[in-house]
Formats: sequence, C-alpha cells, structure tokens
Amino acid sequence: NIIHMHNPEFAEITSNEYLSYIKKYVVGIGPWKDTIVRPNSSNYLGTPTDLVDRAHALGLEVFLPLFFSLSLSFIFVKGIV
Repeated sequence: NIIHMHNPEFAEITSNEYLSYIKKYVVGIGPWKDTIVRPNSSNYLGTPTDLVDRAHALGLEVFLPLFFSLSLSFIFVKGIV
C-alpha cells in the first residue's frame, strides 16, 4: 500500500501508481536529472525516459533540475519536455 511505504525504492516513487497518489497533494514533481535523461556510456545525455510524459499525462507539472537550465536548447530541440 502506497500510504504505508517506508523508504520506498526509486521504481516505486516514479511509478504511475505513486504519481497518481501524490497528485492529490502536489502540483508537480522535481525529478533528479538522470530520471529524465539517463547518461549514455560516454556520460553524455542519452535517450529520455518516459517520466515527463507520464507525469504530464496525470496532470502533474515537471520542474526541471538546475542542470537543465544550461542545456535548455538541447532539451527543447530534442523534444524531451
């Protein structure tokens, strides 16, 4: 049960079930940068995850980490956000 989770795993707190639960209390999420775009083997930005799409589908805003403020042109050109 989500309400009684203690020290949840990362996969649990980014699940659709958990996002649906927290949207009762929050307007958005501020995820860690690697949960939006994981680094590739060369430590460059890799393929985006579906976290932003899933959060938006549930009506949640996504607040980008400061790291992305330096890379906004890349993010918007690639269509991540």
